[in-house]
Amino acid sequence: MDVRRVDGSTLANESAGASVSLDKNPIDSPDAILVDNNNGVDIAGNITTSQISWDFDYDGNTQGGRTAATNANVIIRAIGKETAQFAETSATILRAVGQSFSIVAALERNYSNP
Repeated sequence: MDVRRVDGSTLANESAGASVSLDKNPIDSPDAILVDNNNGVDIAGNITTSQISWDFDYDGNTQGGRTAATNANVIIRAIGKETAQFAETSATILRAVGQSFSIVAALERNYSNP
C-alpha cells in the first residue's frame, strides 16, 4: 500500500512490532475533519451565547470511516481573540438528546487588533 501526505511532507519508512496504530485524520493536520451536523454541514460558527445547539446524525454520519450508530470521539475547539485564548477539549458524542460539552478558555492577555 502506498502512503501519500496531503501537505507534501517527506515520509520515512518506520517499523514497529506486529501492529502499528495510525491516526488517519489528526487534528492540526490537512487531513483533520470538521464534524458535520444532521444536514451535512460543518459544525462551526461564532460563539455569541453561552450555549450552542446542533444536531448530529448519529445513525448516518460516517465521516473519516466512522461506523454509523456508534459513539463519535471528537475534539471541540474554541478559537478566541479579544477576550479568550484558544481552548479545546475532547468529548464523545453518544446516542442521546441534550448532551452538554463544556469548554472554558482563559482570559486573553496578548491579543491586540489596532
